[in-house]
Amino acid sequence: MLPYCAVMKSLAIRCLAVASLVACTGKGDDETPWLLTPQDLGDDRASGTGFDLGDADATWVAADQLIPGMYWSWPALEMAETVFNTLLDDEGVTDPGTCPYTVADGATLTYVSNCRSQDGYQFDGTVSYTDGDTDGRDWRRWELDLEVAPSDDFPDFQRVLLRGTIITTQGNGDDDLIDALQANVHLGVEEYFEAINGDETEEAIWADWKLSARFERHDSADGTRILMEGATDLGSLGGFTFSGTDLVLPDTCPNEADGTLTVGAGTLTFDGSDGCDRCATLAVDGAEVDACP
Repeated sequence: MLPYCAVMKSLAIRCLAVASLVACTGKGDDETPWLLTPQDLGDDRASGTGFDLGDADATWVAADQLIPGMYWSWPALEMAETVFNTLLDDEGVTDPGTCPYTVADGATLTYVSNCRSQDGYQFDGTVSYTDGDTDGRDWRRWELDLEVAPSDDFPDFQRVLLRGTIITTQGNGDDDLIDALQANVHLGVEEYFEAINGDETEEAIWADWKLSARFERHDSADGTRILMEGATDLGSLGGFTFSGTDLVLPDTCPNEADGTLTVGAGTLTFDGSDGCDRCATLAVDGAEVDACP
């Protein structure tokens, strides 16, 4: 797995973070389908306003970025991991072992930068992660506080920004939980084609993406059930709130969901088990249109 997370400056701070996890990784009450209680990750970075639902195809692309198992296995986490790993592996950007360098402290591994690489990339901040377990559930918490400015000569990208907190939790077999993710992040990746490369809409999202949300994946008879709720800001496209508790990634079409996702004032209805055509129906103010990538 990739490194990010917890700029834990002392054992006391790290213990406080672990105590928070212990308090919050229990089941929710019986009135909700959620199995974990959300943690306080600070003020939401995403406002969830301003997105134009009149652009059905862009709405599909945005939802595709958010639903676990469709574009990303885990939204936010996989993008951050992909970008950070690419940075670490690119000797034309980093100086291996020195810019950045690692510091291990118990269960926490921190990548420390505040340096300029030999090829002229300015690294500021840290990425760290802490591993633990609570009631048999393994968890990993990332703390992201990194910005990388490009070289003045032959830049591989225009900007990389990783900020915020991501927590993943694994199921322990006592219930239907497969795994879960909670995120409050601001990610920015501009023209880093070695790491991720998409169409115009995707690049607009990745350039300035904020996500304040939680997700759970449950085992079900029909496939993998997905619960998700939160807010996202998609760069120049604006943002929206979203929620869904009846989405299922069917075994017959694992990359397109069945069910309904509420996006702002609209709803997206997916029919992966029947159509598996990478399309959905967008309903806004009583009107329905096809939404396809």
